[in-house]
Amino acid sequence: MGIGFLLCFRLVLYNGKSAWTAALDVSELIAPVPGGLDRYRPRMRYLLIDVVRYKDSELAPMRDLVAALCRLEKSQTPEEIRTVVALLVDWLKAPEPLSLRRAFTVMLGRVLLPRRVPGQVIPELNDLQEVDAMLAETVREWTREWESKGRQEGEATILTRLLQRRFGTVPDWASEKIAKAGHPPWRNGAFGLWMPSHLTTFSPTRYDTIFQE
Repeated sequence: MGIGFLLCFRLVLYNGKSAWTAALDVSELIAPVPGGLDRYRPRMRYLLIDVVRYKDSELAPMRDLVAALCRLEKSQTPEEIRTVVALLVDWLKAPEPLSLRRAFTVMLGRVLLPRRVPGQVIPELNDLQEVDAMLAETVREWTREWESKGRQEGEATILTRLLQRRFGTVPDWASEKIAKAGHPPWRNGAFGLWMPSHLTTFSPTRYDTIFQE
């Protein structure tokens, strides 16, 4: 028995936000023909994997590299990426092909991570373990930044409310100055007079003067 031609399997991995509307078979692009000629119309179908349309609940139970790729494409945070990377580290450990580990590492380091963590310098990564380590550090840095930003915003809100209670409406220029402060402005310098214990003692004139210092 002779060996036939190898199957050429056509696959499209689509990660666009809008729905895929292109024809799924080349026969759909050819106008119908009369009589029995339709049997000669070429037919060539491809498999469409529309990443965004898959639900996370569908992808998570799958021990499948394509499902992992879909989850990476759908990920929005370093934590989500790291979850999938941990699975890949386990699935692709030796004796799995080195080429697969390398392919995922390159995709993560050169394509996905620059899009998901803008402003972060992505070093040349050689293995999935290095990707996981970099993501772990990124998560720690982001957590510290979010905590610091949350404290600053919370303290700025408190200060604004105290000023409103003491003086009424806080002018736009003063609100902008509070919002742009790199640290809570009542903690040092001339702004020390902004401490809550002093907010009931100085006059609106002194209030304007302090903001202008």
